[in-house]
Amino acid sequence: MINMIWRASVPTSRRNEQWRASVPTSRLPPCGRIVSGPIAERREGQASACPAAVTPPHQKSLRLRVSALKKHSTLNALRAGTLRTLARRRSRRHPIKISASLRLCVKKPSTLNVLRAGTPALPTAHTQNTRPTRITLVTNRLRVSLVLLASSLLLAGCLSGSRQAQREALTQKRTFVPLAGPAKPLSPAHRAVAVKVRAFRAQPPFDARHFIVRRPGGEFAADYYNGWLAAPHELIRVQATRYIEASGVFEAVYDSASGTVAPLGLEGLVTELYLDHTGDEPAAVVTLRLLVLDERAPSFTVLATHEAQARVAYTPGTPSAASEAFGQALTQVLEKLTTDLSTSKLSVAER
Repeated sequence: MINMIWRASVPTSRRNEQWRASVPTSRLPPCGRIVSGPIAERREGQASACPAAVTPPHQKSLRLRVSALKKHSTLNALRAGTLRTLARRRSRRHPIKISASLRLCVKKPSTLNVLRAGTPALPTAHTQNTRPTRITLVTNRLRVSLVLLASSLLLAGCLSGSRQAQREALTQKRTFVPLAGPAKPLSPAHRAVAVKVRAFRAQPPFDARHFIVRRPGGEFAADYYNGWLAAPHELIRVQATRYIEASGVFEAVYDSASGTVAPLGLEGLVTELYLDHTGDEPAAVVTLRLLVLDERAPSFTVLATHEAQARVAYTPGTPSAASEAFGQALTQVLEKLTTDLSTSKLSVAER
C-alpha cells in the first residue's frame, strides 16, 4: 500500500485559526476515523472536509464505529487485558511475599485468589512446597526420641549396675568390736575410793570407724571393707570400764551416765589404733592413756597418769583375724594399766 499524507484544515471554536494534521493514509480509515467523538458530532451539520475521492458513501458508518468503541463490553475487555498485563509485569519485578502460615494453609494459587477476593493471582514460581519441611520435622523428632530413649536406657543400666555393686560391697563389708579378755583380780594393799569413768577420746585419724592400715613408706590408709561397729574410743571405754571393775582396783566403778557423784574421775585417750603392715608380718597396735582426776578439787587436779602400748601379730587368713588381734592388744594394755593404778597413791582432798 502506498503511504500518502492527508492534510486537513478544520476551523477551531476558540480562535479563527487553522488546525492542520498530518497522518499516514495507510493507518487512517476512510474519512478520518481517528477524529474523536465530540469533534465528529460538531461536524455533523457541516460538509465533509474529505476529498470526494475518499469520502465514504454513507456518513453514518463513522458514528456507528465511534459508538461501537463506546460500548461497555469492548472497553471492559480492553481494561481487563491491560490490568492483567500490568499485574504480570509487577509480579515479575516485585514478587508478592507470602507468610509461612499462609503457605502452609493454602497450597494452590487459585484457592488463595478466591480467599483474597479479586486480588491479582500469585505466580506459581513463588509458591513453596511444604512437604519436604514436614518430612524434615518428623525426621528430627524421631532422632530426638531415639536419643532420649537410648540415654534413658543407658542411665537405667548404669544405675542398676551401681546399685548391684553397692549391694555386693555391703555384703563384703564387716564390722567388729574390740573384745578384751577376762581381767586378773588384784589385791592391792589399799583400794582406792570409788571412781566415775568419764568420756574417752581418740586422736585423729584413729577416731575413724574404718580400720586404719599403716603401709611401707609412712603411708596410712582406711580399710573400707573392715571397720568398727561404733566409734572406736567409745567401744574401748566400755571394755576398760568392765575390765577395771573386774580387777578390783577401786571400791566402786560408775559409768559417766550415772548420777552418782564419785570422789575420783577417770578419763582415757586413745593415741594409737591401727594395723601395722610395715614389718614381715602384720600386727595390731593399741596405745591407751588413762588419767585419774580429783573430782572434789575445784581445778580437777590430775592425781595419776598412765600410758601403755601393746603390739600383737596376726595372720590375715580369716576376716576376724585383725579384730581378734586388736582385742588381745587391748587386753594387754588394760592389764598393764590396772597394775599401775593399783600401785599408785590416789588420795583425794577432804571437803
